[in-house]
Amino acid sequence: MTESGDRLGSHYTIDRPLGSGAMGEVWLAHDESGKKVAVKLLHPHLTSDKAIVRRFIEEREILTSIHSPGVVEVFDMVMEGDKLGIVMEYVDGPNLSSELKIHAERHEFMQERYAARFAAEICDGLTAVHAARICHRDVKPANVLLSRGPHGDWHPKLTDFGISKVLSSTLEGTTAFAGTPRYMAPEIIKGRTPCPASDLYSFGVMLYEMVAGHAPFTAPNREAVILAHLEQDPRRPSGISDAMWYVISCCLAKEPTNRPSSAAAVATALRRIGDGMDPGVLVSPATPAGPAEATVRLTAPPQGWTSAPTRLLPPAASPAASPTSQYPSVPARAALPDPTRRDAAEA
Repeated sequence: MTESGDRLGSHYTIDRPLGSGAMGEVWLAHDESGKKVAVKLLHPHLTSDKAIVRRFIEEREILTSIHSPGVVEVFDMVMEGDKLGIVMEYVDGPNLSSELKIHAERHEFMQERYAARFAAEICDGLTAVHAARICHRDVKPANVLLSRGPHGDWHPKLTDFGISKVLSSTLEGTTAFAGTPRYMAPEIIKGRTPCPASDLYSFGVMLYEMVAGHAPFTAPNREAVILAHLEQDPRRPSGISDAMWYVISCCLAKEPTNRPSSAAAVATALRRIGDGMDPGVLVSPATPAGPAEATVRLTAPPQGWTSAPTRLLPPAASPAASPTSQYPSVPARAALPDPTRRDAAEA
């Protein structure tokens, strides 16, 4: 059993627990220089599997080679006794899931321009992961950590990339690590091989949730959510612009070949939306991209953004607004009821 003060390898000392999940426990630790790091210790039932340990060792060089502001950097992997620790960059902030839940309860959702720029940074992280020939397989708000920028604003960092790949490719006959039902792409549900387009589908679900306050498919049980991913088109929530709906719909196409070609392309489209411009064309108009609205080609910048609800995730501090700030301050508005909102437990 891990306790505060335990040593991990010759370089790290465990300090205190940060959280736990299906794959393992996360601890705050420090190295010999005193630098803070986060260490994910895989659960014993995983580290007792020699095949899993071997795959992590094989993937070590790839996972530690990914460097991008949009990802939580992996520094090291340490195997000691029955412990396998993944040493990562420490991010002193919450995850996106907890923030979305807090603000959704207040009927506060991301203002579109802010959401577009914020989501573009998540796509930057996905671009770096895909460039390393890794499919994340579990893109969701809980795997997006929030880091403070120099002006007190949030910046997203994608985490847990590669871990699902190793586990799902090693544990035969299980879907436990294939993804989270609420964000799972149809092809993964069907048992097909995940690909970068699968991550874009999960990203599309997350983007929908960011601007609407709820996921596109909510149901009382896991099976109903899975069926909805396979058979239903997402309903367009009120107040979402044509530009944002176009990007979301392209990402949520049922077939991977009908989604955008890359996370980089989605990032470009979102940054254009953030600047008040036409997002451009993400998929060929001749190829259906999901719901009928997704095939609409926008030829002029969206007019006005006043329909967007309260901006989510304002700076914690109160620095003077700067005209060059990437995320300018948006005044709070009274809580707005959302007629399309349906509460559902995390699938």
